[in-house]
Amino acid sequence: MSPLTRICELVREVDERKPPSSTVVFSVSEGRGIVPQSEIFTKQIATTDKSKYRRIQYGDVVYNPYLLWNRAVGVCFSGGGGCVSPAYPVLRPLQTGVERFLHYFFRSPTFTNAIDAIATGSVTRRRTAPLTEILDLEFELPSFGDQRNANHLLSVLDKKIELNRQMNKTLEILAQSLFKSWFMDTTQASLPKGWRELPLSQAIEVNPPRQLRKGEIAP
Repeated sequence: MSPLTRICELVREVDERKPPSSTVVFSVSEGRGIVPQSEIFTKQIATTDKSKYRRIQYGDVVYNPYLLWNRAVGVCFSGGGGCVSPAYPVLRPLQTGVERFLHYFFRSPTFTNAIDAIATGSVTRRRTAPLTEILDLEFELPSFGDQRNANHLLSVLDKKIELNRQMNKTLEILAQSLFKSWFMDTTQASLPKGWRELPLSQAIEVNPPRQLRKGEIAP
């Protein structure tokens, strides 16, 4: 059995403020972790004055204290860093090369169930746990070397998933464009070879006058 590891042996709290005005603002979502605020909200939520916002860098762990028990946590993977609401605590890893391992660990049922067990509050979406108690939680985790190995594998898989997502998005755009050009923007002369325009009533029989037997297709 591996020795238990306390959260404070993995990360420490940091509180760096006054990011540059051009700094990208990130939010913490339950479904995706840390994402640019612009991807979640259609209008700007952050104030123009960002002086009180917390600065974050690549690898930092950020969480929503009221929804940590429901996976509102993630690691910043932006090379340029960014900033987050002053309401979000920021934790910095004590070791490098384990960022993705920590991302998936903090979003795992193992961790979030432990937070759920110590969180208090009468309102469901406002249940919190003190940071001191969070940092004192203990878990059975792989060795640092194994964490780094897992981190490398997770990084490769994440890049592959992102590439597939981008390819699917491109294919969807191409398919929509092709459908539009064939069925919405075309004229008789520009239809594909062998195709012709017909009224829908001539192409199919709607509500055939006679009753069809099971398996029979209307002529």
